[in-house]
Order: sequence, then structure tokens, then C-alpha cells
Amino acid sequence: MSGNVIVYEAESLFLDTFYATDGDNASGGQLIRLGGCDYSGTASTSFNEASGLYQVTLWIQDEFDGQSTVEVVVNGAVVGTITLDQDDDGWGSNNGGFSSFTLDDILINQGDTLELRGYRDGNEFIRIDKLEFVKTGDIGGGSSQPTAGTETLMTETFDGRNYGDLSNSANVESSDFYRANNSAVTNGNHDGTMTFRSIDLSGYTNAKLTLDAKVIRGGFEQWGTQYGDMVRIELVDQDGNVTVLDQFTGTGNALTGSVTGQVIDKGGFDGLTYDLPAGMSSFQLRIVSDISARCEKIAFDNVTITADPDAGSGGGNPPPGPVTITLDAVDDAYSIGETEGIAANILVNDTTDAPGGMTVTDVNALGAANAGVGAVGQAFTVTTAGGRTGTVTIDAQGNLTFDGGTNFVDLNNGQTDSFQLQYTVRAAAQDQPKHNLLFVLDISNSTVNGNNTQQDTFVGTGVGDVNGDGLSDTVLDAQIAGVIAAVQNLIAQGADPAKIDIGIVTFSGKASGYTNIDAETLGTFALDDAALINTLTGITRGGWTNYEAGLQQARDWFASQQGDGAINKMYFLSDGRPAIGWANGQYIYQDSSDYGDEVAAIANTYGAEIHAIGVGANSDLAYLNDLDNTNGAEQVLDTTSLTAMLEATTDIIVEDTATITVTINGEGQLLTVDALDDAFS
Repeated sequence: MSGNVIVYEAESLFLDTFYATDGDNASGGQLIRLGGCDYSGTASTSFNEASGLYQVTLWIQDEFDGQSTVEVVVNGAVVGTITLDQDDDGWGSNNGGFSSFTLDDILINQGDTLELRGYRDGNEFIRIDKLEFVKTGDIGGGSSQPTAGTETLMTETFDGRNYGDLSNSANVESSDFYRANNSAVTNGNHDGTMTFRSIDLSGYTNAKLTLDAKVIRGGFEQWGTQYGDMVRIELVDQDGNVTVLDQFTGTGNALTGSVTGQVIDKGGFDGLTYDLPAGMSSFQLRIVSDISARCEKIAFDNVTITADPDAGSGGGNPPPGPVTITLDAVDDAYSIGETEGIAANILVNDTTDAPGGMTVTDVNALGAANAGVGAVGQAFTVTTAGGRTGTVTIDAQGNLTFDGGTNFVDLNNGQTDSFQLQYTVRAAAQDQPKHNLLFVLDISNSTVNGNNTQQDTFVGTGVGDVNGDGLSDTVLDAQIAGVIAAVQNLIAQGADPAKIDIGIVTFSGKASGYTNIDAETLGTFALDDAALINTLTGITRGGWTNYEAGLQQARDWFASQQGDGAINKMYFLSDGRPAIGWANGQYIYQDSSDYGDEVAAIANTYGAEIHAIGVGANSDLAYLNDLDNTNGAEQVLDTTSLTAMLEATTDIIVEDTATITVTINGEGQLLTVDALDDAFS
């Protein structure tokens, strides 16, 4: 359907900062514009026509001397953005002409508030003549308002003093950003973090975040390079766990979210929407920026959090699955002339979805002549297959240089020489996935064997009396030492302590009627918590080997960690069968029917990767295989193997390696001499 043209003169709207002035070519003889000192303004009115779908046309002067933008807003929601970049109307004059800009299928209900938001660029003062509306379709009632029952928990519009800090914004707890044109702006001089007040989700489900964002001025460079730029939107829950909703990176005038693919670009505000993870009782929203240049600017506005009241059904969304990242380092090959060098970036064809990108953490030259050669960020000499040398540097951002000087000029045309390098790239510590690592340790009497004066020394490299019980190099000592080594290995690799929770459960079982279980959760620790080591070295032996008791504690520990978006891993260590007593001349053993439900909950409900490890020759893999879901339980027979296994299986750092091959091609001419026979008569 198509209706009559309805005209709203711009000068008839309610004006804020815009002002009306005469214009020779303006409809009705007047237009609105910004003043010489003004950089933004609004013009608004109530829509008095019938509800429906409308084609909306704005008549605006599009000048040569700027690329200003105008947003069309219905009830606070941006429904269209116009960028004045066609430069069709000269240098700008109140008596100049106007260009038309049309938006199709705009839903407007009678009584809705219409608003034009103008953002000046350069000397383009946004001269607006009129708005035209043509109805193109009917709607079956309703409105563009939020779903009935949804409540708004926070709205921040950054209204206030036009330029300055955000200290008087009711919902902003702290900010490195600044206020401009009633929005929060970040640039190279004002980057960092904007933290909003805590939001209590008690009694609510289906929380959502919406916000507007736009690029005021671009020129961005790829994140992970020296002058890279990034904006990250994240949540911090009641336990301090961080969930990244999106990280925006890119080049030029647009940034793209690595999680959702949403875009922030130049022009009008782009509306961003996120469904917030379930399982949080409260959280704080943070917007984090790392902008390299003062002239690169991004603005945020209309930050809103909504949620549905919980009807008390006990339902709600399931807890989020693990937040993981991927990284793929790809081999590189360079072919150069005998006097040419290399200046390139080896990361350009490597990929990752890690919000913070990746960096080079290790470099080494391959080949027997290059043993031990290579360092990140330092020049080193590499020896080629042909015995020649050149100088190489590779920095953390992947910038590669090679200079062979004149060392290859002896190569003739068709001859080559070459060398290879290997490099490792790693996601930043703060972007590594969250992990919950639970160690379930068998402390039955057999782990020290006998009494306080008799022991069974576990073979391999001695670890000493780790727990101070007066007995050295026992199975229990080896278990404790192995866990400590795994923790220290993670610290040495630069793992972020905030991204790793470590749980310790011990189990044994006292023989009171052969059924009394005995297991204990000793705590949850950060990676660098001194109490973790103290707790481990304080573990002493118990009685029987009650698998079920330990697995019940393990299940409950993972339940306490539920909802933090972590990758769950369990390490179940035992030196024997699950004996819980003695009767009628024989041991009483548990089997999978006793602890199968605990194993199923750990593996399925909480998605844990279960490593079952038999410690010593008396361990029984038949029982441990009932637990393991990683291709079968493994048995270790000495302390060195146990430590190596724990270090390897807890190596959770996301990194990858690739090879660089450099081929130098000869360009010289091979001279030949041919002596011919002579004859004289």
C-alpha cells in the first residue's frame, strides 16, 4: 500500500542545540542547523499519525566540508543512520539546496517519540529542511516496547556536562573515558576501563545488555601489532570471574566483534545486543579499551540492562558451557635474492579467536649448527644449511627481519641456500580459558604401607619426606610432589592465577563396620595461593580406599564451581583397588555400581575431563577405567613418570608452533673458459 506524503517541518520540532533560521530554498522558508560552536543537537516530536510501516525521507544539506551524521530514533531506539558523505550541495549555506535521504519500512506507532540526533563533523552544520512520511503497510497492533514483564535494571545515557569526566553518571562506578556530546568516549588519551555499578540478578532470569556504539574517528590498526586497537565488553560476576561478551578489533573505520560478529563503524550509533550468561547472582559490566592514538575515538551511549522476573519455577537458562579459544599457527616460507633481506610479519596468516590476539613467546633456529640459538626480541645469528650466516630478529608481535649482508653473493644462478626457524605463539594470559582443576588423592594406608616405622619406597627420583610424616619417598609423597610440580609448571608458563581454580580432595575410608566413608575437600585455591602448597604438604595417610567417598566430594566440588564458564578437569590418583573393609577372610571392594552415578554427574552434568591414574604396580586399571574418559586410565611406576604425566595433562596454555623456511637464491653468473685447438701451416 502507499499513502499520501505527510510533512513535518524541521523548525516545528522541539529543538535542543539546533536552532531555526531562514533559508531561500527551504520548505516554508526555514530550516534548522547547528551553531558554530555546537557539535551535536537533537530535534524531537510526538508522532500523531496512524500506526504502521513508513517510508521516511529527510531533506538535509550535504556539504563538501565534513561528513556529519544524523540518527533517526523512535522511542529511544536508533532505526536508521544517515551519513552526509556525498557532498552534493556545495560548501554549505542557509540559502543552499538540499538532498533527500530515505529509510524504508520504519515501524512507528501513534504517540511514539521521534527524534533526530545530529553529530557534526568539520564545518558541516547539519542543515535540515523537513521530514516526509509515506505509509507503506499496516501492523496488527502492539508496539516496539520491551516484552511485557521485562524490567529495566539499569539505563545509562551519559547526560550531563557536555565535556568532562563521568563522575556524575549515576551508573558509572569508575571510568578512564570522558563525556562528550552526551556519550562516553574513549581514545588514545582516555583508554582503559569504564566500570558500571553492580547489578543484582536475584529473582531475575534472561538478563540482556543493549548499548549503542559508534566510531567517531577511525584509522584503527590490527590488534596484536605495535599500534593495534581493541575494545572489549565483559562482565565480572560475584566471584570475580570474567566473561568476555565481545572483543572488537579491525582496521580502518570499523571494528568487528570476535564473539558475535557485530560491528562498530563510523557514522551513527550501532545497536549492540547480548544475552547475558545464566548462573550469576550479581555482576558488573566493564568496557575496556586499548586505543593507540588520540585521534582514534569511539563513543558509547544508552547502556541498558533488562531481565525477566523469575516466576519461581526453578527453571531459567542452563549454566553456560566452557568458554574456549582456538589458535592456529601456520608455516611460512620466504624466497629472496642473494643480497635481499626480509621485513615481514609472521602472524598475518595465523589465526585465533582469543580476544587479546596472540604473541610470539619462543623462537629457535633449527639444525645441528643452531642448537640453542634464538630469542624473542633479540637479534641472533643463524647458520644456513650451506654454512653461511645471517642475522634474524623476531619480536613478540611477530615482526621478522633477516639480513644476510654479502654472505650469499657467492651463490651462482640456480644455486640456493636455506635455513629454518620454529616459533611458538600463545594467547594472552588474560584470554586463556578459565579452568577448574580438581586433584583427588588416595591417602589410604597403602600409600605409605604399614606403620610409622615401615614404608614402601616409591621407585624413581626421590622426592623426600614431602608431607613431614617422617617417611620419605612414599606413594603419598610422590602424589603430593606431582601436584606441586604441576602447579609450579603452570606458574612458570605464565598462566593467569585468576583463570585457574584448584581443588584438593583426599579420600581413604575408616574400617568401622566396613562401611564408614572418609573423604574431605580441603579447599579451593588460586594458582598462586601459598595456602595451596601448605595444604598439600600437610596431607597425611588415612585407612581404606573408598572411591565412592572421594567421588562424592568431587561431584559436590564441581557443583560449587558450576556456572563460571570454565573447562573442568579431574585427576583421580590411587595406588590400589577400592577396598573399604575386610570380612570373612577377604577384602570388600566397591565397583562401578557403587560410584557410577557420581562419575556420570562429574562427566556429564559438569562436563569434566576425568584422568584416572594408577600410582604404582599395585594399582588396578580395571577399576580406574570405570572412571577415566580420556582414552583409558594410565599407570605410572615411578615419581618421574607421575610428575611428567601431571605436568603434561595440566598443560592448559593455549599455544601453537609453526616453521619458517627461508630460501636464498643465487643470482651470479657462472663464468666458463673454453680453450680451442690451433693449427698453423
